[in-house]
Amino acid sequence: MAGDVQYTSFFSPQQYRWLKSQLGDQVQVGPYLGIQMLAFNMLEPPFAGNRDLRLALSMAVDRQILSDKVRQGVFPPAYAMTPPLPGFQEPLPDWASWSDERRHAEARRLYAAAGYSASHPLKVELVYGTEPTTRDMMDALAAMWRVNLGAQVEPYNEEFGVMLQDLALHKAKLFWSGWTAGYPDPYTFEQLYKSGYAQNFGAYSEPHFDALLAAASIEPDNSKRYRLLEQSETLLNAEAPYIPLLYYSTLHLIKPYVKGVPRNTMDIDGSRYIYILEHEGH
Repeated sequence: MAGDVQYTSFFSPQQYRWLKSQLGDQVQVGPYLGIQMLAFNMLEPPFAGNRDLRLALSMAVDRQILSDKVRQGVFPPAYAMTPPLPGFQEPLPDWASWSDERRHAEARRLYAAAGYSASHPLKVELVYGTEPTTRDMMDALAAMWRVNLGAQVEPYNEEFGVMLQDLALHKAKLFWSGWTAGYPDPYTFEQLYKSGYAQNFGAYSEPHFDALLAAASIEPDNSKRYRLLEQSETLLNAEAPYIPLLYYSTLHLIKPYVKGVPRNTMDIDGSRYIYILEHEGH
């Protein structure tokens, strides 16, 4: 706004609507291959061997509210692991299109089937790393689970390095997670749940899922690869070892006289293509 900066690589999503009102088209938002999610510890109670509970928590999350109210509409809702990719048919669960009332009712049924009730609520910590823009998301999730299920989920903040150590040791039962693609392909997301993968912090292990990933990794035909990866992600969604929340977006402030910025879902902005038009003032 002072004219000292011509381009930013990021801005806080909480500032989006105010920045848009002040800077108009200088605020640029686009799709990004990244996801915000939660994950479960699959080695011990309460989530190990309790798919109904995991799925109940996922179905009780009102993603549109998280997107619209907590992230000001810039991060779209996520119901599956892989963000939209050309040629990949996103395997959304059936309940993604249900009304809130129907989805909440099924979540409560699953919660009860898992052995929980008002007199015996789920009590668990939600571990997340130190980051200024994360606490509001954790509070919103805890409120949704309290209202929609009666679950008592307590957000618990740890310094990021400490959290990573606890995740590697499988100490956390429910924890914040996220991933951005190193290359534009579903495999980079789905590998997070491959047996033995270093960043499979929840220790999910499913032989059929592993077999589908292995088949996809050696399939030379990309269309056939995508069909295999769609099957593996469908299985992952059914098992619910994670809770997809929101997809990331690219968030930039760019002066109108800065041209040639290449926009892409990897958010790689090659400086060799960028040029600045002659201009006056800001």
